[in-house]
This record gives sequence, structure tokens and C-alpha cells, in this order.
Amino acid sequence: MNNVASESNQASHETPPLLVAECPAGRVLTKRFDADGTKHDFSAGAGFRYHELPVSNWTDLVECLEMLTDQPQMCVLRAVLHPECPRADDDPDALCYRRKLDRPDEPANILPGAFPWVVFDFDDTAEPFDLAAPVQSIRAWHSTLKPELRAAASAFFISASAHRSATVRGKLVAWYRAPVSGPQARALANYYGADPIVGWCHQPNYFAAPIFAEGAIDPISALRHQPVMFDGVPAHMPNRADMKRFKERPAPVPVKDLPPGDEGILVALGVAEEQIGKRFAIAGHLGGIMRKLGIKREACAAILTEWIPASELAPRLKWALGAWDKPTEDVSGEVALRETVGKAHADVIVAACIAARRSTRKAGAK
Repeated sequence: MNNVASESNQASHETPPLLVAECPAGRVLTKRFDADGTKHDFSAGAGFRYHELPVSNWTDLVECLEMLTDQPQMCVLRAVLHPECPRADDDPDALCYRRKLDRPDEPANILPGAFPWVVFDFDDTAEPFDLAAPVQSIRAWHSTLKPELRAAASAFFISASAHRSATVRGKLVAWYRAPVSGPQARALANYYGADPIVGWCHQPNYFAAPIFAEGAIDPISALRHQPVMFDGVPAHMPNRADMKRFKERPAPVPVKDLPPGDEGILVALGVAEEQIGKRFAIAGHLGGIMRKLGIKREACAAILTEWIPASELAPRLKWALGAWDKPTEDVSGEVALRETVGKAHADVIVAACIAARRSTRKAGAK
């Protein structure tokens, strides 16, 4: 493993163990690629075995995450396991659900916690990725981050689909001076242009290297099990004034200037290129809001197809339309959208959705 800054190793915290979820044999928590280039997504299933790995400092964390790159059946949860949930060490045959909300027949077993590490999932960036010079591309992208994140001890784990992306994609893991809660982790992700979804306690963080079938070639195989390391010090939170300005940023258009119908939702979302780093989350939140308002799945699909570039549409569309496959109370909505785009922008998007629903109902009544 690469050496890390000694100062970061000295900043130990009383922290919960690293929670690792393992899916059953025959299922995988990473992408698979056939020789003809066909991609297969995860096949996790609903049941998991849970492992708790002790992590007391930055070196411990990086060593654990490096180990997990060789474990295609495992992922990380930024969570605390309920005391009564079976651990794999005690009952290796027990398969348990992954639930953060109580239900009458299934109480929550994944609980929020505070940790001195944060995973920033940069699945949507503007920095070019050169397959011939991947490390240089990652370091060039890293140089564009905000100063306090650039100065932090961190490790970049490349995305499973990085070899098929024109821009840098992956997870930057940073060690902080003090434990960071789930809401703080999501706020930081939004501020830095990363995906805030992985800040939720039940959301998997995938580190396993992809699986390539016989005959398939991985052009960046050397990077799959060795993160790009950035020496630094334990990270600190951004300046409060900067965070406040970011939280209170204005909407791209006032409600009074929205056109009617679905076009109003498109205008409310703003220019897609100006939402890089947030488009996956926005798509999911929009699906939840439209689902709660009783708007048809097809209307959401049409809006996102027009808004998101075709090369990036499929996973974002799948995430959004999944809202129609869940109970209404289980989908994200306005509160989650505010975390991602700020209150002012979220208010305009919600207003546009409500107006579109009203116009659809009026048209149907004629």
C-alpha cells in the first residue's frame, strides 16, 4: 500500500467499525463485462451477511478498502449495525435485510452514525479521462477541487466503468479531523459536486473491482486494486460562510417565468451541464416528487430523456423511474431535493411539477 501522511495516521478517533455487507454466493456487487463489451449490473439480492472491521485511523481504512477491491460480493455501508442484528462471525448462515426505516414486520437494522471518513462519489465530472494516462487525469481533476479537500489525506478508487467514460469517475475517500454525521456527509457531497446519496446509512458504497469475462480486456487493470493516493492532513469542514452561500444559492429561474406543462419542469431544472455532479440525485428526487404528485412515469421519462445527455441517461433514468415501483412513502421527494440543489431551486422545481400536474388534469377533463 502507498505511504500516507504521518499526520493523518496520528488523528485517530473513537469510531464505529467499518460495516461491510456481503451478498450470497452467485450474486455480485460490482459490474461485469463480457468479451463483446456487454455490461451487466449488480445482482445483490435482498439478504446480506454483515461484517464489522475495526478502523481507528487512516491507514486502517485504506487497507480495508484496498482489501475490498478483491471482494466482488462485498460493499461498505456508512452505518452502524443494530445490536440485535446477527453478525457473520456469530452466524455465518444468517441473511438479513438492509433497512433504515422501521416496519411492523421488519424493524430497522441499519442505523445512522458519525464517522471520521467520508466517501465522495464523483460519478459525474467535467474533467477529461485519458485511458493512456489515467493517473495524470485523476491528479489533474483533483487539482480542481476546493482547497480544503485538495489538502486532505485522501484516496481515489476508480469507478468500475471508468474505462468506458470520457470523464473522470470514481470515489474519493477522505479522513476528517472529527466524526462526520450522515447529514453533514450529504451536505459536503453536495458542496463538492459529488453524489449525496451515499451519505445515507443504508446506501451501498461499492469498491470491488469489475469482473471481466474471458477474452475481455481491462485497459486500466493496474488501477483496480491500488487507489491513487493524495498525501495530506485530516480534513476540516469548509468555511461556514461559503457553505451558507452555497446553501442559499438562487434558483436558475423564478417561478413566475416558468412556461406551462412539462416544459416548465425542464426550465426549472436548469441547464444540465451546470448540474454536473448532481444529475443522478436530481433525477431520483424528481422521480419521487412526480410519483408523489400522481404524475405518470412516462412524463418523467420524457423530461429526463430531454434533459440528460444520451450517453449518461440510462442509469439516471432507471433510478428515477424506480420510484413508481415502490410505495409512495418510500420514495424521496422535496426534502431530499433541497439537500441536493438548495431550497430556492427545489421550490421552483416542485412548483413546476405541481403546475404540470394541474395542466395535465385540466387537459384530461376537457
